[in-house]
Amino acid sequence: MNQLQAIYLMELRELLVSDGTVKVPENIAQTVSPDVLDIRYLKRWAVFNNIIPEAAEIGITM
Repeated sequence: MNQLQAIYLMELRELLVSDGTVKVPENIAQTVSPDVLDIRYLKRWAVFNNIIPEAAEIGITM
């Protein structure tokens, strides 16, 4: 079972994790919008940069 380990703050374009917030690059942030809540690229970026583990889930706030 996956656990929620990060929350994407859409208005701030930041990822909230246990250690604080991480600024999401503009090109990644543009892939998530209120109309299309697709976080695949955001998650891939966060896992690649060792911000969250691959099994983690990301929540979204608007």
